[in-house]
Amino acid sequence: MESVGGTLENIVVLRIYKVDYKSGDGTIISEILKKNFGATSPPASTWVSVKGLANEGFMIEIEAQAVL
Repeated sequence: MESVGGTLENIVVLRIYKVDYKSGDGTIISEILKKNFGATSPPASTWVSVKGLANEGFMIEIEAQAVL
């Protein structure tokens, strides 16, 4: 995204897929989102608990959409 002039500020939507989501995961994910996007206007996000991902070693996958 940087190669075409974009930054994290251009991200408007996130889809977060978390393997075997537990309530404590939400606190950790929220803190990371605030650290990277700020607390005032983070992108809209949908969180989905899944049994697994295509790469079995992954515990989380984040899909982002940006407007440039």
